[in-house]
Amino acid sequence: MQFRLSRLSISLSTAGERKKEEELTVRKGQAPRTEEGRRTARVTPSLPAFEELTNPPLPPSPNTVPEPAGWPAQPGDWHCALTADSRKLERIGKAWIKYTWIREKDDEIELFNLIGDEERIVEYLGTLVAEPERALRFSDVGAREELQMLIPTAVVNGGDLDLWAVCFETEAELRAFSDEVVDWEAWGDIQGEPQHGYS
Repeated sequence: MQFRLSRLSISLSTAGERKKEEELTVRKGQAPRTEEGRRTARVTPSLPAFEELTNPPLPPSPNTVPEPAGWPAQPGDWHCALTADSRKLERIGKAWIKYTWIREKDDEIELFNLIGDEERIVEYLGTLVAEPERALRFSDVGAREELQMLIPTAVVNGGDLDLWAVCFETEAELRAFSDEVVDWEAWGDIQGEPQHGYS
């Protein structure tokens, strides 16, 4: 089943198998309702790109924030918890995306603005991870102090993380289901260094 994602947040459970849970917003009516009033659906191929939701410096794709309901929802949006296979999430490449990149090549030094430049971002990621097109990307949200994680559309469409969503009509219902906040900067496997703002 295909449904439109519009916002995604992540929370991490420290108990049991360290299940990663992510919160997102989906357009109302796009996922089947359960008896409990929730909507549950597997995130499957044919997921569209999300140009209108992207914030610099990341290009269009589903992006997440580390706190449930941590990004303003639009009227009619659903608030959802997204789960991923924890082993697959641990294996996938992860990297911080800078606003600018200084590349040294052939005795030349070049400065690139990475904001929204997918080709250049993939080139930069190639210096950090083995599969740059499929790496999870972390950055701050424009001038805001919040962080975001972008999941490349190809990763969602390819089923790389076995993503599932459980959705709620209200933020309160979501927070009752999961209210954990993730400290991405404490993760030990994100390559590169975070760059906050345009510094």
